[in-house]
Amino acid sequence: MMKMFDCFQLFSKIGPVFGPSGLENGIRALLRELAAPYADEITEDTLGNLIVHKRGPGKKIMACAHMDSIGFVATYIDDNGFVRFAPVGGHTPTGVMGARVVFKNGVRGVIGFEEKVKPEDLALSDFFIDLGVSGADEARALVGPGDFAVFCGDAYQNGTTMVGPYLDNRAGCVALLHALSLIEEPACDLYFVFTVQEEVGLRGALTAAYQIAPDVGLAVDVTDSDDVPGLKEHCSARMGKGPAVKMMDQSVVAATETVQLLKDAAGRLGIAVQPDIIRVGGTDAGSIQKARGGVLAGGLSIPCRYIHTPSEMVSLSDVEQTSEVLAELMRSSL
Repeated sequence: MMKMFDCFQLFSKIGPVFGPSGLENGIRALLRELAAPYADEITEDTLGNLIVHKRGPGKKIMACAHMDSIGFVATYIDDNGFVRFAPVGGHTPTGVMGARVVFKNGVRGVIGFEEKVKPEDLALSDFFIDLGVSGADEARALVGPGDFAVFCGDAYQNGTTMVGPYLDNRAGCVALLHALSLIEEPACDLYFVFTVQEEVGLRGALTAAYQIAPDVGLAVDVTDSDDVPGLKEHCSARMGKGPAVKMMDQSVVAATETVQLLKDAAGRLGIAVQPDIIRVGGTDAGSIQKARGGVLAGGLSIPCRYIHTPSEMVSLSDVEQTSEVLAELMRSSL
């Protein structure tokens, strides 16, 4: 019998933890605590990946979910106290406009933009963080160049959906944790990896896969949802229609073997899956695939609306079914 869990409750615990790319210490510590009851061994590599090992016979399967988030780093404070910043990971002008942010020390601000620039011409260099202060000295007493910030805002559940910042990819971390808890007697040697620095180049997954040398590598992440106005056929998955099996993105063409393994696992559970094909973006599968002499790589994706904004949205059932399909594959022999 599968263990019951409250998806939104778990996300509410891990979602708000500060953890932009390169500063994952806090989220790593919490994930280690949550994974410990189900692990045989937990280690951390030099780059900062959290590697949760559940020993079993046979081949090695590695499933990963990146724990880092996109963010901002302060670069300059002007004479009026407005904070200029550089993006950490992928941002767009429409995604940051008017967003609230919080620095690691708890200082909060709002992202504004130079009104002399026409909205259609805006670039990220036209934006700044407004701390609501009266001048440079007051601002510099609060933050300085090199300080990192992330989106802030309350998550909420609305019926069968949940909304909040950093469902990319704390939703994937939720799915990975739940899958770990569902496996009692694995038929393969299992590695659950919470990776770092995915948002700045899929970096953590490459070092983890090189160290583990898995036979099969899977990335659990979010993917664009093709069900909002203007996005028809931009991608292939839709929110609330089940987990999406990775076929292709800019980082990877999934191995046919992993695609079939995931479809078979879903079929045994009676869970409908959909294809994941996106034109822009990538996942840790792209790095896993290239480790050592190559790895059979693929992934499971959670359809998500408004990715890389403060108000990402996913279906609770998609997250839970993603964890169930993953667990079914990982407790089966290859």
